[in-house]
Amino acid sequence: MKEMKMYKPEEIAEIMQVDLETVVMWLRQRRLIGIKVGTIWRITEQQFDKFLQVHSSHDEVCEGGGGLSMKDEQLLNLEQSDLLKPTRKYNRRAGKYDEFQKCLNQLKIASVSFSFDEVEEIIGFELPNSAYKYAAWWGNDCSHSQARAWMQAGWEVSRVDLDKREVQLIRK
Repeated sequence: MKEMKMYKPEEIAEIMQVDLETVVMWLRQRRLIGIKVGTIWRITEQQFDKFLQVHSSHDEVCEGGGGLSMKDEQLLNLEQSDLLKPTRKYNRRAGKYDEFQKCLNQLKIASVSFSFDEVEEIIGFELPNSAYKYAAWWGNDCSHSQARAWMQAGWEVSRVDLDKREVQLIRK
């Protein structure tokens, strides 16, 4: 059996000439797919190669924070027409969910899924209990600050799974 090469985040940072924090952010966003055992990340050579293919073909590497969770195949199968630019529909600011808006503004894909934990990591605080109990909290109602965040970035919630604690957004 062929031995699988594994990279440490520090090695990826050195190869890519970026800060270690940037590599960790990519891992948390699942832009770079890695394996996490406890607090230790490892990235296979195959996943790193896929990451390089995606980002060299689209000339884009996320620089802002956030916990994106998307399937690698979804990223690799995107057509150039799927790389839509954000649109602005609402003029009011998102307020305390600005970090989520910033993260979404940087995406150039048609859909993305986040775990609730990843959303909390992006925004820097815990979601309210109602986000875990009621799908309506995730509604596309611009009178709520959380919805303004994704709607101002040109996104809409398409699916919420309260049991799995996941939300999927699509580009509008």
